[in-house]
Amino acid sequence: MDWQAPLWLPLGPVLVLLLVWVDQKSVHAMPVRRRKLLLLVRSLAVLAVVAALAGPVVETHSSRQAVGLVMDLSQSMGQDGLERVLNAERDLREGLPSTSEVFTVALGAQPTLWRPEDDAMNLARAWQIEHGADSDYAEALRFASALFPPGSGKNVVVLGDGTPTRGEMDRVARDLAADGILVHALAVAGEPRPDVRVAAFSAARTQVREGASVDLQAELRSTGAEVVRLRLFEDGLEVESRVLELPAGASQTVHFERTPSGRGLRAFRLVAEPTGADELPQNNEGLALVDVQGRLRWLAVTLDSDSVAGLQRAMAAEEVQVETVTPERAPRTMDQLAAYDGVILAAVPAHRLGEEWMKLLRDYVDRLGGGLLMLGDSQTFGVGGYFQTPVEEMLPVRLRAPDEEEKQSAAVALVIDRSGSMAGEKLETAKSAAMATAEVLDRMDYLGVFAFDSEGKVVVPMTRLTSKAAVAGQIATLSAGGGTNLEPALQMAREALGRVKARVKHIIVLTDGQTAGSGYENLASLCRAEGMTISTVAIGEGSHVALLQAMASAGGGQAYSTLDAAGITRIFTQDTLMHTSNLIREEPFEAQVAEPHPMISGLEKWNAPPLLGYVKTLRRAAAQVPLVTA
Repeated sequence: MDWQAPLWLPLGPVLVLLLVWVDQKSVHAMPVRRRKLLLLVRSLAVLAVVAALAGPVVETHSSRQAVGLVMDLSQSMGQDGLERVLNAERDLREGLPSTSEVFTVALGAQPTLWRPEDDAMNLARAWQIEHGADSDYAEALRFASALFPPGSGKNVVVLGDGTPTRGEMDRVARDLAADGILVHALAVAGEPRPDVRVAAFSAARTQVREGASVDLQAELRSTGAEVVRLRLFEDGLEVESRVLELPAGASQTVHFERTPSGRGLRAFRLVAEPTGADELPQNNEGLALVDVQGRLRWLAVTLDSDSVAGLQRAMAAEEVQVETVTPERAPRTMDQLAAYDGVILAAVPAHRLGEEWMKLLRDYVDRLGGGLLMLGDSQTFGVGGYFQTPVEEMLPVRLRAPDEEEKQSAAVALVIDRSGSMAGEKLETAKSAAMATAEVLDRMDYLGVFAFDSEGKVVVPMTRLTSKAAVAGQIATLSAGGGTNLEPALQMAREALGRVKARVKHIIVLTDGQTAGSGYENLASLCRAEGMTISTVAIGEGSHVALLQAMASAGGGQAYSTLDAAGITRIFTQDTLMHTSNLIREEPFEAQVAEPHPMISGLEKWNAPPLLGYVKTLRRAAAQVPLVTA
């Protein structure tokens, strides 16, 4: 008997000694005989469990032996080879013990179970003509492995010249050995025959885009030193010809590079024409099929066409067409998006795309298999407001700050217009945006929410976000009022921020109308001098956009304007992450290859110039990261 995991066995005595020690220390009132019996039962149970974990194995040896003879009857053996391999197969059969179960497989283009006959030579000649054009040793070995009876010793003896024309003989032999089938070989060959063959001919890619190049690879073999002319045909027309010398007995690899024109299935045929004798001309050709599809067509959605100009030129050099559109002109239906192979997002924040369009993009990727490429800049990834959006679901990275280095103590004050014109969808969306802002902040950050109509109101006092649910409940109580006067609420936000200790202090002002009062630009400058920044959000056509832009400029923040209330949430989260998280690193760095990937194939040793910055993200568990910062 043997064990699958014998390392478990020493644990048994240790556990038994532990049980004995526990029994001796026990003060439970119990008869001695019962105590010993209980200890014995427990010890036996523990030993049984340990034995089960160790995996006992009972080896049985069978006296039955089965032998599979695989003999090469291919045309490369010739007539002399046929006679020799048949004689070798007969001698092996007769030399094996009478108790052995023996079967024979004929090896050629397709393996066949061979039954010994009196007229074996004539049958072999006929079989060679019909099935002997190839020598597929791998398939013959697989075929033989399936013929062994169960419960017997398994041995395969290969009889032939050992020259396959297709298949992976070595790999299959290793697989058989792993399954307990021993593979033996007996070299049997006919008289040397002059033969040049195209052993293999294939395309590196069976599917390419129109205008792309494809590498065609041929493996040539010759029994003797030979000068060969190679002729390459594309759809029946000769497109290339070359002459080369083949060494005797060795294989030589030859490459052709072609750029198929037009769409459709392209057939490449390679013909080898030796100048000397060749007794097997039927193996002098190879065929490779390549499916040529239309040129790749990508769509770049951006607010700044210059941000994709370099990529556009690089992709054009690879025959990839890139069309550039603004978010407003982007396709709005799945049928329209389906006309593109992929979408590029560059220099465009999430709120400019809108929630519905991002959902459409997600469905385009998930359902149609479309590509998605996001370029890093100050308006994408986390700083672009893509946190917790349908787009983030598809990205191989998470958009929160990736490590302790990024965390800064932050205090954010939201100043929200609750005048009568905000009633309904606008106010409800503003409340959702305030709740989303709480979600992107850390539990140790501060948040305060202040509302204004004709007066200011504290909705959520400046407090640490230890209970985001409680803060969300307070925000939900916000309701519409009357009048519009920003100053009281803005002063409340300023005073609340002044009372907390935080490295980052930021105010976001949201309004859809004209506010009473004056001196807002000076107030924003004062806040800036006190270490606070101010961003403004104008919603609707009635907002005092010029005033809000001036406040944002004086307050060191950003000015946003939107006609779509649904975009408020993305604006709030984008602006919050931009000001409270150090997600952008602008300093030169060199990208280093971290793991192989087809995208960087051939560029592993390329000395790329330094890059000037990046947006920080956090890798998802299943993501591939070909390049990392040095």
